[in-house]
Amino acid sequence: MCDSLRQEEMGRAYGWLESQSPRQSDEEIAEETREAWREERQRLEDEHYASFGEDQDPSEGD
Repeated sequence: MCDSLRQEEMGRAYGWLESQSPRQSDEEIAEETREAWREERQRLEDEHYASFGEDQDPSEGD
């Protein structure tokens, strides 16, 4: 009983959120996803290289 009410409320909330945001094409969503992955990858690489104490690629060593 309680679960079905919660699901119904969540469905209404999701529908409201969906109606508030403009529709995007699949290509726009795909581009945003690719951009987010690029940013995350760059952040992780920066953190990784920073852990070596210097901001350089460790594979460039002697």
